[in-house]
Amino acid sequence: LPGLSGFVSEAMCFIGAFPVFRTIVIISTIGILLNAAYFLWAFQRMFFGKLNEKYTGLVDINRRELFTVVPLLAITIFLGIYPRPFLDMIKETMNVLIDQVVIVGGIAGIF
Repeated sequence: LPGLSGFVSEAMCFIGAFPVFRTIVIISTIGILLNAAYFLWAFQRMFFGKLNEKYTGLVDINRRELFTVVPLLAITIFLGIYPRPFLDMIKETMNVLIDQVVIVGGIAGIF
């Protein structure tokens, strides 16, 4: 979903692959959209539906669990909104990898 860390990586993969593999990217994008729709539907049923009677005795999240979950949530949202610091960390390595792929592809006659 947009705004979360996984969205950035999916979008970058699709943007990078689109010029070469248009049909596959379009089909994959439709699959991602269907997956998001199903996820939201399931999320709505799980968290906003009627409470099952056998779960009435369960307690809400405690402080220790909040202490664990809140930083993970913050990192996930931060990376979804502003991934630049982490992209900058991998930039040089990715450039070397891309250069090697282009060289091998050029030798093989792919690019």
